[in-house]
Amino acid sequence: MRSLAGLPKAHLHVHLEGAMRPATLAELADEHGDQPPVLPGDFASFEDFMPLYRVAARLVREGPRENLLRSVREVVEDAAADGAVWIEPHVNRS
Repeated sequence: MRSLAGLPKAHLHVHLEGAMRPATLAELADEHGDQPPVLPGDFASFEDFMPLYRVAARLVREGPRENLLRSVREVVEDAAADGAVWIEPHVNRS
């Protein structure tokens, strides 16, 4: 039986803000004078995740263009490291 680990993968709907590296989120928040969010190891619920998502979305949407470019680059790098050969990223505009 073949291992799934070696098969190519696709991310058909990934939110850049939700896939941002925790270290990047903390660094960008700190650079822009925001209180870096507390980053738990796991989230108990979607509601627990949303405050971090909102901070990430604001940093990408309202911050300098470099924030968006860095997020895109890192999300693509992480997806490729996981074996993804196709990614369809989305950005929250609201």
